[in-house]
Amino acid sequence: MVIVQVYDSWGRPVSGADVYIRWDGGMMQTWSQERTDGNGRAYFNVGTGSGHIRVNGKIVHTGYLQGTIKVTA
Repeated sequence: MVIVQVYDSWGRPVSGADVYIRWDGGMMQTWSQERTDGNGRAYFNVGTGSGHIRVNGKIVHTGYLQGTIKVTA
C-alpha cells in the first residue's frame, strides 16, 4: 500500500485533490488515480516501485514509492 499525504503551503491537509501515481520502467507505463479524503490522504492498494506522483496535474514527488509519502501541492 502507498499512502500520499497532501499538504498546502501552510502545512494544512488538502481534501479533494486528484492524486496520480505513475510507475517508471518497461514498455508499458502504469498509473493509478485517487482523491484525497478529508485528512488529505489518498490510499493506493498497490505495490511499491520507482515512479512519480502528480497532484492536480503537478509533479510533486519523483523516486521510490513506498509507505506514506508526504507532499506539498
